[in-house]
Amino acid sequence: MIQDINYKDGDAITVIDCDSAEQFWDVLSPQKILKGGATDFIYRGQRDAKWQLLLSVLRDEGPVVRISPERRENCANRFFLEMVILKEFVSYCDRTSLRIPTDSMEFREKYLDVGEAADYSLKPNQWPPKEIWEVMALAQHHGVPTRLLDWSRRSYVAAYFAASDVLTTRANDRPERMAVWAFDVESHRVFENISVVRVPGSTSTNLAAQVGVFTLVREEETLARESYSPNTLEKEIQNHPNLLWKITVPAKEASNILDLCQIYAVSGATLFPGFDGAARSVLDFVNSAEFEFNK
Repeated sequence: MIQDINYKDGDAITVIDCDSAEQFWDVLSPQKILKGGATDFIYRGQRDAKWQLLLSVLRDEGPVVRISPERRENCANRFFLEMVILKEFVSYCDRTSLRIPTDSMEFREKYLDVGEAADYSLKPNQWPPKEIWEVMALAQHHGVPTRLLDWSRRSYVAAYFAASDVLTTRANDRPERMAVWAFDVESHRVFENISVVRVPGSTSTNLAAQVGVFTLVREEETLARESYSPNTLEKEIQNHPNLLWKITVPAKEASNILDLCQIYAVSGATLFPGFDGAARSVLDFVNSAEFEFNK
């Protein structure tokens, strides 16, 4: 049992506020069991503890996929646009001879048709179809915004991403606290609209190195032309405590957390095998030194 931690119980999201990098690291230890008693969690790091678990395709930071002002945001337009983005990804893979998962002429005709995506506005809780999850996961892990949300089965991997992202943020934009979210992965089976998406490690070397998984939260039943209001993991589990946890720590501890990650061989170089990962580790080193200098 974890002791001397500031728990905030009573809500669907259990918050643990830590004061130091060491305390944060101890709470996330694979040898510890969170207060709810579950032992099978997946983890997601975010540089700002105030952020919700919002899909990359809908966020205000990074690549934002917006509906044009003259077209009202609804399920039909939203799903259509998401399919266009995915189809563009596949098109560019074709131009560079990169094979996508489960590929065939029949697969493309049946599941990569933008007209089919618009039809899902009549049955929004079935979007996206399971057959395209693996392609979406590949696109997501290479920076394309999709309906999937990235997680890792390793808590320290999530801590790395949160800390590394803090260090890349300009000093006047840095958050007060960073966070790692923990979700009881077995609990999703009782929620009709939540799926945990596990794809083969061969899908992406980065995905394998990060022990990556995804969550998918489908929309509630609604009329095709109603205004679009995205469903979220927080909404789905709001009446079920001890399933979703948020462990926070002051953002000023980011460089100390990266030092701990290095001790446990969690770095840009190990999580992004290849030259890009080596370069990311160098940038983490530079950003960390600058961060400490400007504290």
